[in-house]
Amino acid sequence: ISIICKRAIFDLYEIRNINLELDVANSSIGVKINNADVVLGHLSGKGKVVASKNTTYQFDVSLKDINSESLIGKYTKNPYIKGALSSNLNFYSSGNSISLFLENLRSTGKAEVKKGELLGYANILKPIFSLGKLINFLGPRGKNTEFQSLTLDYSLQNKLIKIQNLKMVGVGLDAHGAGNISFDRKIDFRIYVGLGGIAGKALYIPILYK
Repeated sequence: ISIICKRAIFDLYEIRNINLELDVANSSIGVKINNADVVLGHLSGKGKVVASKNTTYQFDVSLKDINSESLIGKYTKNPYIKGALSSNLNFYSSGNSISLFLENLRSTGKAEVKKGELLGYANILKPIFSLGKLINFLGPRGKNTEFQSLTLDYSLQNKLIKIQNLKMVGVGLDAHGAGNISFDRKIDFRIYVGLGGIAGKALYIPILYK
């Protein structure tokens, strides 16, 4: 079954230019998403839904040039990041309710945000400026932390997102780190920021987010 749809609403999302294919066999539904425009970017992927008393979902998904600021804005009023988000991920879950789906959700993937800024609580320039009297900071002095690229690996299980291999190539400073973010918005993160140090030597400042 081929489906072409100009516009649809799913939960918090308006989806446009949908092109997908369904393969239905008994209680199994194969899904191939050729294209769907969402949050000013594009989504594609494939997967399977097996309907039962404990319905299962398994998908491989590719996201390209998603507006990260708009995406996060659907869940919180606090700004954290802006830029074009691309990601390859897979997820598996089971359950016939939203609460069970989230409880059983498992996922892994890689993500990259290009030409963006860290905003608000995530803005690592704020704690660096507070050290201005102690170090020779030769980096940027704008309002937010601008970067050329930010990449990371993540895994999700038991409502806990584990982020590893976070690397940021910034404008005047770089950063790397890892940490955890829970579904109830608890954060445990450590980031090391590299900047122009005393006598021109590299200096790394650890920044903790709790």
